[in-house]
Amino acid sequence: KKLTRAAAGLLGTRAGAKYQRFAPILDASSGAGGGFRFLDVPDSFPIAYGAAAHDLGDYDDESANPGMGEFLEAVRANPDKLYLDVGCGRRSRTFDNCLYLEVYPSVSADLVIEPACRYPIVDASLDGIGCFAVMEHMTEPWLAAEEFARMLKPGGIVYIDYPFLVPIHG
Repeated sequence: KKLTRAAAGLLGTRAGAKYQRFAPILDASSGAGGGFRFLDVPDSFPIAYGAAAHDLGDYDDESANPGMGEFLEAVRANPDKLYLDVGCGRRSRTFDNCLYLEVYPSVSADLVIEPACRYPIVDASLDGIGCFAVMEHMTEPWLAAEEFARMLKPGGIVYIDYPFLVPIHG
């Protein structure tokens, strides 16, 4: 579907406001290497970081899980706090206080990065991180766990869902 000019302007304004909210915690030097690029409108999400991300065509379909209830409730209940959803895929609902990260240009992603476990986010800047059915796809998940600890504020919470049937998981 095509957006009307008014709807496109509204989305651009919302994406720009969200970008301004998260811009202070985006730090290219904290990540795997490279810089940021705007993918659509300057000073607005979505943005890319680092080398080439994966292409959605490399997958059978875009991942579309709803996320974990406890994480979603924390994000919804704390609009003044900042959260990160690692490997977001397609989300049916997104929040302005959550940065959605993916390794391909997902419709829900604010930040599209090359597949790496070093994230371009300032130390101790996030109140919570969600990572659902993603770590089993990482070549070095222990690096992601170290990064989660680095990016969390003191007292922050990480929500992880890891399938117990990894060898037969899609």
